[in-house]
Amino acid sequence: MGTKKELLQAAREEGKIGLLELANGGTIMLDEIGEMPLQLQVKLLRTLQEKQIQRIGGKSPRNLDIRIISVTNQNLRKLVKEGKFREDLFYRLLVVEIEVPPLRERQEDIDELIDHYFLHYCREYKIKKSLSSDTKNVLRSYNWPGNVRELRNLMESIVVSIPVNCIEISHLPPHIYNAYKDAKPNTKSFSTLKNQVEQFEMQVIRDSIQENKSIRKAAEKLGVSHSTLVKKMKRWKMIIE
Repeated sequence: MGTKKELLQAAREEGKIGLLELANGGTIMLDEIGEMPLQLQVKLLRTLQEKQIQRIGGKSPRNLDIRIISVTNQNLRKLVKEGKFREDLFYRLLVVEIEVPPLRERQEDIDELIDHYFLHYCREYKIKKSLSSDTKNVLRSYNWPGNVRELRNLMESIVVSIPVNCIEISHLPPHIYNAYKDAKPNTKSFSTLKNQVEQFEMQVIRDSIQENKSIRKAAEKLGVSHSTLVKKMKRWKMIIE
């Protein structure tokens, strides 16, 4: 055995192991590959062509056997034409191409994703909640510009931040509810006039509370007594008793 100094010197000569080497013999996913700087693209291309890497601080190359999955939400062909992505690297990565359509084009997946993530966060936070059928209809009709990430984050948000057992339309963020109204202005989204009036009243109350920061001030603004407003909110489970 060598001295401590000799062992440290040997370790320095071996260099520091990197992520690609850690994935040796397996698979690594490169997310947002379209954002990779050109200088780094050159290094990745060389690694893929030579199937070798050299550790930072190392003195000799090492063989590499990995499978690479690259992911992007950008049009790489367009980036190649604009000179923002190397053409040789693009075709080196383009072995099997899988295009995943945006969530708005996969209506059949929305229900399953809503149920999956809503139940997931209910279990994670140990909270028992549900989504009303009207709420699910609104979520189903939303175009989800942020795709699965947006859906997942919304499910977590309504599970942890809405203090009711059943999530109604009035509890959804305004941009989602308004998008639904704008897209289907003549659609009867509720079965009865009573339901429609209640949903409208809930939305007005919720907006007033958000604007005035307290139930008492909201009651004064709406022209009703504090007790009347509290009773309505309790009946609709907008507050926890």
